[in-house]
Amino acid sequence: MIADNFIKSISAELKWLEKLVEYRVGAFHDPNLEFDLIPFDDFSNHDDIYANIIKHYQFNDIERGILIIAFANYFYNQIFDPIVDLKLKYPNRTQVGGLLVNQTEFSPNLEFVCFLLTKETLSERIECYDIFKGNSSLLKFFIIEFDSRNQSGSIWHKTFTISYDYSQLILTGSVSKPDFSSDFPAKLLTTNSSWGDLVLPENTLNDLNEIISWHYNEEKIREDWGYNKIVKPGFRTVFFGPSGTGKSLTAAILGQKLGIDVYRIDITKIVSKYIGETVKNLENLFKQAENKNWILFFDEAESLFGRRTSGSSVNDKYANQEVGYLLQRIEDYPGIVIIATNLKSQMDEAFLRRFQNYIHFPQPEHDLRELLWKNSFKSENSSLKLDIDYKKLASQFEITGGVICNVIRTCLIQAIINETNVINTDDVELAVRKELSKMGQFYSNR
Repeated sequence: MIADNFIKSISAELKWLEKLVEYRVGAFHDPNLEFDLIPFDDFSNHDDIYANIIKHYQFNDIERGILIIAFANYFYNQIFDPIVDLKLKYPNRTQVGGLLVNQTEFSPNLEFVCFLLTKETLSERIECYDIFKGNSSLLKFFIIEFDSRNQSGSIWHKTFTISYDYSQLILTGSVSKPDFSSDFPAKLLTTNSSWGDLVLPENTLNDLNEIISWHYNEEKIREDWGYNKIVKPGFRTVFFGPSGTGKSLTAAILGQKLGIDVYRIDITKIVSKYIGETVKNLENLFKQAENKNWILFFDEAESLFGRRTSGSSVNDKYANQEVGYLLQRIEDYPGIVIIATNLKSQMDEAFLRRFQNYIHFPQPEHDLRELLWKNSFKSENSSLKLDIDYKKLASQFEITGGVICNVIRTCLIQAIINETNVINTDDVELAVRKELSKMGQFYSNR
């Protein structure tokens, strides 16, 4: 459904573009007609999504013109019909720019931008060129994108359109969730658990509350108290501890509590054996996350955030540059970044100095293990009868919450196989034995 607060500004902008196209085509046919860019409507008092995008990024006239051209290409292509007629009539005139598809549909490019929005002076062409080389928020923040169907080698001939995210933001008032792909190697991390389900040591919970407090009071700290020159936006933290101690679950629950999407980064899709590719992959990821207020969760991050090497080879040099780049990019990210690792000792010290806190997820002690067993087996809708000595299990097995979840899954499957609705302590012990043997550990009858 199209957002109601979209109509006013976008209608005015499309009328502006329609009038400009007619005017420019007329000037093309009549060399004596002096061409000047038609003034834009004043949106300073408009409070809708489209107007706010223009005001937020402080677009100049050419950038604003490119934005509406890109949107029209996606949503209202018939506005370019006079350009289609012009190109059909003068097929050998390259001045107009753009690309005709099936002789009917028009796709704009940089050459067309210069034709439509400028007097084509050298300084104006340089300004347009700089925008398309990435020196504008339009490309920096993926507001417009080059059409994958036409990847011509020359930047002047690459066609463009508005990005899917921004088209949906303008049309519906919200941004759709990105799908996992090679261009966006991250998955939305979700959970059915809530903050009250977390079973963690008090110190760990206190450290997590620092993140929550920052999120709700960042503006007060940086703006009201005047520390914006000293304290950077965003919050960077390290979750460290053994596998299965709840780092991923906590990240998901934290996002749920704050009302923020959490994206788990697939490190294997980021790190490349090819020189320079890792930096490109990271840049692509951070650009798409910019201004989305996402929590970025780098799990098992040793391979990406490890210690820099002291070697002198070309690969060592580029690997160190990647680390340096990543440090800067994380510092500049205005949202929450979580780095999860099983081995804090392998993290580069230069990273650790730049993080606000380091939250330890230890192997759970007896009391927490007992609570983990109780909470994990608890189900309001289950018809199962549980005859389980949780205290005995907590004393007998020094295992993590992740292992406990696997054990419970095994118990539930075995209950189905055995056609029973009862799970007792012996059943759980048997499932624990199976799980420990998977990890190469011996079962204990202490």
